[in-house]
Amino acid sequence: MKLYDISKEMNEILENGFSVNCIDEETGEIDESKVAEYLNSLQVAYEDKVDNIACYIKDIKAQANAIGEEIKKLTDRKRSAEKKVESLSNYLTDCMLSLGKIKFESVRNCISFRRSYSVDISNLEQIPKQFIKIKVSEDPDKKAIMAALKNDEEVEGATLKVNMNIQIK
Repeated sequence: MKLYDISKEMNEILENGFSVNCIDEETGEIDESKVAEYLNSLQVAYEDKVDNIACYIKDIKAQANAIGEEIKKLTDRKRSAEKKVESLSNYLTDCMLSLGKIKFESVRNCISFRRSYSVDISNLEQIPKQFIKIKVSEDPDKKAIMAALKNDEEVEGATLKVNMNIQIK
């Protein structure tokens, strides 16, 4: 039986005082001893399911943490490899350009340079206004709004939402 079904069945017993499973088939009457026994068995099943689900959540959380740690390690290794590529590329560029070489070919490699352009801004105040992009953004200050709402102040367009976050330890 699923946890949802167990909860539903327990609620039915608590609201009605009985369940279909507690009716004596021969007489059609409610067997009080069966009601108590069935409710007890549902309670045990409920606790087992809740406990098992909580253990499963902890297991998945541990897996997620292990994956996160592995991602950090791989990200660090990637960053290190990218820095090494950049450093070696700069070294090769400096060596070739210092000798006036802009092309190199071998059986395994073909190296050449491609011209590209970039803009270097040395003084932003001197740039004419026609070349300035203006960015405007408005974001609500949620911390200030929360503080105001907690102090029973009314903030139009905002309400204080109470969340119930499960804690499994």
